[in-house]
Amino acid sequence: MFCNKCGEKLPDDAKFCTKCGYKVNNEPEMGSIVFKRLGQLYGSIAQIKIFLDGQMVASLGTNQEVKVTVPIGVHQVEFGYWCGNGQNTVTLTKENPNIRVNIKLGVGLVTSDPKIVSIENL
Repeated sequence: MFCNKCGEKLPDDAKFCTKCGYKVNNEPEMGSIVFKRLGQLYGSIAQIKIFLDGQMVASLGTNQEVKVTVPIGVHQVEFGYWCGNGQNTVTLTKENPNIRVNIKLGVGLVTSDPKIVSIENL
């Protein structure tokens, strides 16, 4: 379990965050994240694995998307690709509980890392 305010990893039975003191809500309000892999010629055959709060939620090819229902708050997002990984945080708020995260491969000299290129409120 993670703190809905600061993203700190907490024990499952925590009542308050040990980092920021925020009261942990045992019945969180829900939102959604749509992960969309944008089309591009480079790296279009290989899948990008998407991990949310340490759990794999999807493996996306070019122009594919997946919708994941999650509690409102801060979430850790990681990407897995054969030659590189990307790591980010995304935040769902009561005002914006549903977002789209657009991702694509960043082209590098030696490796290509999956990257978030934009986040949109839905």
